[in-house]
Amino acid sequence: MLHERGVFVFESKNYSGWIFGSEGQRQWTQALNKVTKTRFYNPIMQNAAHVRALSRRLVVPEECFVSYVVFSDRCKLVNVPTRGEGWRVCGNDDLLRLVREDLGSWDVAFNGLQFSTLEGRIE
Repeated sequence: MLHERGVFVFESKNYSGWIFGSEGQRQWTQALNKVTKTRFYNPIMQNAAHVRALSRRLVVPEECFVSYVVFSDRCKLVNVPTRGEGWRVCGNDDLLRLVREDLGSWDVAFNGLQFSTLEGRIE
């Protein structure tokens, strides 16, 4: 999402069960029950790679981006970090509130010409 206050990059995860992981862990775990567990790549790291690629492609500093990893309401995040430098992890129910908070606390990053230029690059 391109906004005058920055570029917002969303990674949507449609998981159920319990989700365990930390910022630095390469693999996170989805547990459906005591027996059924699945590992998946750390979505904070995954979306950070998307931000780096977009930063290079759009020629915009990474500081102008914020990464949101959004989990479905069918799962429960257990001991999962929710906020760090340039990223957020949340459920669908919290996304709008977090975006509004960030928009309210960030300064304008792009003037009208810069915004139009970025819009053209994205298209």
